[in-house]
Amino acid sequence: MKKVAEYEKMVPAMLKKQKALSVVNENLRSQLLAQDEIHQILNSKKLLEFYTGIQNRDAFNVLLDLCQEEWQPSVETHLEPASQLLLVLMRLRLGLLFKDLAHRFKICYSTASLIFSDWMNILYAVGQTFVMWCTKKSIRRNLHAAFQNPTFKKVRGLIDCTEVFIERPTSLNARAQTYSSYKGHNTVKFLVVTTPAGGISFVSKAWGGRASDKEITANCGLLDLVEPGDVYLVDRALIVRSCLPQKDVAC
Repeated sequence: MKKVAEYEKMVPAMLKKQKALSVVNENLRSQLLAQDEIHQILNSKKLLEFYTGIQNRDAFNVLLDLCQEEWQPSVETHLEPASQLLLVLMRLRLGLLFKDLAHRFKICYSTASLIFSDWMNILYAVGQTFVMWCTKKSIRRNLHAAFQNPTFKKVRGLIDCTEVFIERPTSLNARAQTYSSYKGHNTVKFLVVTTPAGGISFVSKAWGGRASDKEITANCGLLDLVEPGDVYLVDRALIVRSCLPQKDVAC
């Protein structure tokens, strides 16, 4: 009877331990299911392109290798580097919320947020190496078929100012500088030049949404790069052309 009583005393502790192990088991099961879904995306050309915009696994791996040269793990997580990069690209591509990503990857909200912030710094460092001002010769050598027409054969780039929504700043000065009357929202603006082949050849520093396209074009450094005879396709040709009175440039 004494032993029975001792065993009965052990039951609550054993039940508690069993419950804890069940939770661990369920978490591991969820993580395995998430890993299966992640691998399905990474190994499917259609799914990978849909979720990230990257066309195949080889291209994804090239980007991953470049990122890992800069990457120093700072977030405690069971996710492998490939899964972390996938999470970041899914948010950039589809605008998925951290709550959604946390559920998909079986991590907590704060971990999803930290992973995104960490990898954005890495992508910024890596991405800078892809932005380069191309020579006319290299552009014409890689001219897309759509630009083979004599009318467009001299096109060196496509110019556009893009705006990104931001949260409304608490500072009244910053709020005024970033408010875009065109978008009706606080934004930051960038002037971007792409080559006819689709490569990014110039990205300006960030400007507040209040800045006009003309102001950005005149002061972002692009005018130091354009050369006589260049042709650029732009959305607002008159605004850009007014910034180029001294250059034989067509817009």
